[in-house]
Amino acid sequence: MRKAYATDIRDLPGAVAGSKVNVEGFFTLNPEHAYLWPTREHALQASRNFDSYNIHVSWAEGGDYLCKDFEMDECSPREFDVFCEGPFTLTV
Repeated sequence: MRKAYATDIRDLPGAVAGSKVNVEGFFTLNPEHAYLWPTREHALQASRNFDSYNIHVSWAEGGDYLCKDFEMDECSPREFDVFCEGPFTLTV
């Protein structure tokens, strides 16, 4: 299992509040490109929010993985990232 780090999350244009698909998330396998929250509390809240979004990662080959149980790492005293572990691979 590899970690996929959150880099950004945005509201989708024209999204209807309460609809199942109203945000778009971006993730990276490189921890150096992860978004960093300024406090542990912000990162913990973000991980709970990500869990509530039912984020699915789809592959061109037809696979699908539901990202759950987001966690956070302390990168430095004022930098915290949020990630999900899953069967993520790189294709070159």
